[in-house]
Amino acid sequence: MIIRILVVWYRLTPFLIAFLRDRRRWILVGPPRFLSDEAHRARAQKLTATIASLGPSFIKLAQVFGIRADIVTYGKTLGGGLPVGVVCGRKALMKRFRDDRPTDICFARGTFNSHPYVMAAMNEFLQRLETPELRDRYRDLDETWNGRVERLNQRLRDADLPVQVANLSTIWTTCYTRPSRYNWMLQYYLRAEGLALSWIGTGRFIFSLDYTDTDFDAVAERFLAAAEAMREDGWWWLDPATTNRSIRRRIVREMIARRF
Repeated sequence: MIIRILVVWYRLTPFLIAFLRDRRRWILVGPPRFLSDEAHRARAQKLTATIASLGPSFIKLAQVFGIRADIVTYGKTLGGGLPVGVVCGRKALMKRFRDDRPTDICFARGTFNSHPYVMAAMNEFLQRLETPELRDRYRDLDETWNGRVERLNQRLRDADLPVQVANLSTIWTTCYTRPSRYNWMLQYYLRAEGLALSWIGTGRFIFSLDYTDTDFDAVAERFLAAAEAMREDGWWWLDPATTNRSIRRRIVREMIARRF
């Protein structure tokens, strides 16, 4: 545990120092440090890659501080996507009644609470996690998906497309390397190629662990085709004077003008 804590701090300390220097160049004194949008984007991608390389166990942030959580919550993964939640903790905290009022129970309510269908699905999932096949799949999970991200990003760079992807394991987000008011339209080009993004936001992918290299190559081909079609339609034409800041300011002015 101690070694793990030291490794996490060693990997993340450079980012902490960099963020402090953004406010004051010499951490305690000096003016704010200026960084270009490209530098911020590159650092964000590097931070994402670093967190991902620390493995799934990093998600338990208590490890960073060397403490054990009092209560841990698990979401829909336990039921394979069913709308359920699980709360685990020490006996004293999980106790649902008082000794002096044993019938005064804190009920756990919900449509799927203790439902046989849900319990069976969760039990099946937990049992499969103990099988050698699933353990092997999780063991190389980050290396597999980090490699796929890098291959797709290299193909996007080779095609001179203003898009990159960043990931935390199998959860991906789409990043844009060129200022534009119309980046959000990529989701519709992706949909035309048969790729549907997460309904939260306009740039998130959530992949299944069942994806083979062949499956992923098909996704990559469709992603490239969507990005190339959007470029050919002119949505990524760029005035050299355009920046993300100028776009934000223009949108604010248009909103104010429309309102008043």
